[in-house]
Amino acid sequence: LPSIKPALKKLLAETNFAALAVPKALAMSEDGYGYPGLVDPTGIVSLPIAKAEARRIALEACSALSGKACKIVAVGNLFCPDGPEEYKALGIPQSFDDIPFVFENTKAASDWRKKIKEDYPNSTAFKAIAISIDGFGWMDNVVDSVTLAPFTYARTSDEEAARIALEFCEINARMPPCTLYAVGNKIVFDPAKINRSPIIDYKKTTLTKPLLGVGDRAYDALWFELFPRGDVNRFTDSVYMDLDGNPFFNADDAMAKATCEDGGKYVCFKLAQGNKLTFTSDILWASKYPDVTCGSIPRSSCEAHNLLGCKTSGNYLIFKEGKVVEELCTF
Repeated sequence: LPSIKPALKKLLAETNFAALAVPKALAMSEDGYGYPGLVDPTGIVSLPIAKAEARRIALEACSALSGKACKIVAVGNLFCPDGPEEYKALGIPQSFDDIPFVFENTKAASDWRKKIKEDYPNSTAFKAIAISIDGFGWMDNVVDSVTLAPFTYARTSDEEAARIALEFCEINARMPPCTLYAVGNKIVFDPAKINRSPIIDYKKTTLTKPLLGVGDRAYDALWFELFPRGDVNRFTDSVYMDLDGNPFFNADDAMAKATCEDGGKYVCFKLAQGNKLTFTSDILWASKYPDVTCGSIPRSSCEAHNLLGCKTSGNYLIFKEGKVVEELCTF
């Protein structure tokens, strides 16, 4: 593959693409950017479906990353086993059956897709779905799991649900930032408008609205009563949050952390000390994979890369005027 870019080489190395004995496919754009589609064989309905999913995921993610049409260049460990392939661009979903980047027919993804297809359209709450190119998604739909009725502290608008869906998708995705798939009952995903900038406000310093992962109604009702006489400036506890957005307070820092983690059941991060926010981009799951998050993903600017945890000066991928370019970023 003489035209392959270093960014794609890093993705192939990070995923151990060549050695993995799973359904897999590799897609590339004309300018050498691409994506390896890998399908976890656990729970697969059939091998042909798994192979088809690997091709679909590779093409969709390649097109989203590069901003261009892509074609399959390898399936399994063979180059173009079915002959020359055509370039295909990522399209606009026409129904909730069409979810880009998310695998079909694996146990985990089937549950996720089922919730999107069945539970999400029937919910009457304010709601939104965000997805990342690596296939992670976050559905913000605060309802009773049986009745699908909104909880007391459900979101106050679809826009608020969209903010929180994007925030938690950004925290949990391997390749942030994330893009909205649906807001309310409307599919809003547009491949021409992939989000390439962070949503979380990493520069914010105070424990005020809007707060990371917390709706305004919940903030007003639950958080406000914890502040002595309603004065947030007198609040001194340590605040930890799990990756589902549940906050835990205690005057003792170790106790707040232990309560949040619940014996290792949950991953938590320190949100604030008193009224001062303490979290950084280190809370991102992507921070565990610096070669991928800083070397393989085009973003809107050098600042976007820096906010999402890239701290070393050098050449970074910037999406500019509909294409990926390399730009020197100095941090």
